[in-house]
Amino acid sequence: MLRVGVVSFLTEASDCDVVGESDNADDALQLARVMKPDIVLLDIRLKGSRTGIDLARDLREQVPDAKIVVLTNFPHEPYVRAMMELGVDGYLLKDTPPSDVLEGLRMVMRGSSVFSSTVSSNIIKGYLHSPYNRARRSRDSLTAREAEVLQLIADGRTNDDVADALGVSVKAIQVHLTNLYSKLDAKNRTEAVVKAARRGLVILDEAQ
Repeated sequence: MLRVGVVSFLTEASDCDVVGESDNADDALQLARVMKPDIVLLDIRLKGSRTGIDLARDLREQVPDAKIVVLTNFPHEPYVRAMMELGVDGYLLKDTPPSDVLEGLRMVMRGSSVFSSTVSSNIIKGYLHSPYNRARRSRDSLTAREAEVLQLIADGRTNDDVADALGVSVKAIQVHLTNLYSKLDAKNRTEAVVKAARRGLVILDEAQ
């Protein structure tokens, strides 16, 4: 439903053509290879085993001329940091008004970068560089991969499912879980998900 709404307001803009859309990373990458879009607007969470972070990484390698703008519900540091390290051109949250999203895309086409105010205040304005937060992150903050593991667990995936989705061994997932339990002060998967949800680190499906 969100994608339909985004396509609708972008299509109404006289200076914007939507040349393709997809709900998963593999199809989106194939479309981008064929259509060579100026901008790819993507989410963190996608259908299937691969995330928007995976898609952004592949786009940088295979469609390097495409600009990348993230539109997501995730303002959290691990996701933002992972995307910024990939050199995305914008990071907007889904509560951004459609008119501001459109203007943000125009700014990106003019060579600027765009970030939602929440992202800017946490990341751009020195958050990552202050001594306090460097120390804090060393103890508490999640890596981008830990955040992916945590979200998949919150989605109800087993360790085997998570390992398959991320293309790693079950042992690697167990190591990530051990680190997550330590950082979240949790004793098991359920407690980790509950504490993460309270801190806004995962999004829980209302149907669960």
